[in-house]
Amino acid sequence: MALFNLAELAYKQGDFNRARGLVTELNQRSDVNPEIVWLGLRIERKLGHQDAMESYAQKLKGRFPDSQQYQDYLAGNFE
Repeated sequence: MALFNLAELAYKQGDFNRARGLVTELNQRSDVNPEIVWLGLRIERKLGHQDAMESYAQKLKGRFPDSQQYQDYLAGNFE
């Protein structure tokens, strides 16, 4: 979870490219959970990468449809 915490910190500091790299590494290293997918979606949104954002949204919908993160996505609550 340390890597997730670093990615979240980079996101909060506005270092979206670093956060993106860390989330990419997380996706390769660990079991994906809704928190990782949600952070990835929010990062891609900040970077203006609509296709990548939609890809993360589809992961939330397909794998975690009952998650709070997916509900936040549907409601447009990104922060």
